[in-house]
Amino acid sequence: AGLAMALLATIACSAKGSSKGKGTTDKGASERLTIFFTGELKGTIEPCGCTTNPLGDLARTAKLIDGARSGGATLYVDAGSMLYTHNPIPPDLEAQEELKAKLLLEVFGNQLAPAAIGLGPYDLSRGPEAVKPARLAANIPSTAGVALEPSKVVEVGGVKVGFFGVVSAEAVKPFGIEASPVTPAAQSAIEELEAKGAQLVIGIAHMTKGEARNLAREAPGADILVVGQNLPEPGKVSRGPDRVGDTWLIAPANRGQVVSRLDITMRGDGTLADAIGEARAKVELASIDEQVAAIDSSLAKWKSDPNADQAFVSQKEKERTALMADKKQLEASPLRVPQSGPYFVMEQVSIARRLPCMGEVVAAKKTYDKEAGPVSYTH
Repeated sequence: AGLAMALLATIACSAKGSSKGKGTTDKGASERLTIFFTGELKGTIEPCGCTTNPLGDLARTAKLIDGARSGGATLYVDAGSMLYTHNPIPPDLEAQEELKAKLLLEVFGNQLAPAAIGLGPYDLSRGPEAVKPARLAANIPSTAGVALEPSKVVEVGGVKVGFFGVVSAEAVKPFGIEASPVTPAAQSAIEELEAKGAQLVIGIAHMTKGEARNLAREAPGADILVVGQNLPEPGKVSRGPDRVGDTWLIAPANRGQVVSRLDITMRGDGTLADAIGEARAKVELASIDEQVAAIDSSLAKWKSDPNADQAFVSQKEKERTALMADKKQLEASPLRVPQSGPYFVMEQVSIARRLPCMGEVVAAKKTYDKEAGPVSYTH
């Protein structure tokens, strides 16, 4: 039954859980926190305006995260490649790129206040020594000249969240940086974070999704890996997370167009489970409707064709029946809270024009306009 069947199978597996010893100490208590993820901003501060529904805006993203912070424990994580749009930077754009990087650093430092930032090639466009602020990249040597910070534990809302980062060797090799293998670096970081009491371990994997999958298999122990390289356009963003073992892979859209949001409930010991939730259920239901409509269109043609393979037609009818059963189940129970253990709901939030802007960031962008030249912003 396609994606919907895989989704429901994932729910069933997740709800069982296996003790990892990283939950809250009081098995009857629960703590909640929200985490936002971005990646490959590539110096983007404003929608490009090249589509009928342009997405991505630094001021709107900042307001979104600020609103969540006012409502409860909230963290923001960027997967890297955020500073520059070009790599390498054309000589005629050097001044503009520096001004945009300056703006991003200002907003990151004052409004977005990330708990952790990864390292990517679009941070290195001006060389390793120009990278700011310090990045999480456990497999980058201290001799590389990049500002680094060690894996760390951040406590928010009563939850100890451990962060580490790794970057693919190929991503940094053009800049003269020899990265060590990602798997041993990740394994060591995960062990260190767990020893420090991290209840939730989040890894920044600045690599492709395929490479991140391999990392999750080879270095188990992270609850979440955020993918940082070759991030998709909004239309190709995965509706939900991918599961590899007990690790969930999260991938936002590039250039801040779609931000990944996880609302997590830490409750007792066990494996972090995907509880779907109403926001994602709506998207999944829309996908089911599209699949059913496609099958119905094909069935109408096949049933009128005397030469059609009846076994194939029968299989498609079974798929349709399964999809409709999935739809009924999702409509009845969009939130799938497991009997025990921690769980999350995920939403891919489109940074669209309907979202409000943060005034401080709008003001910072206007200052950038004056220095870089006139740019029209519509809010």
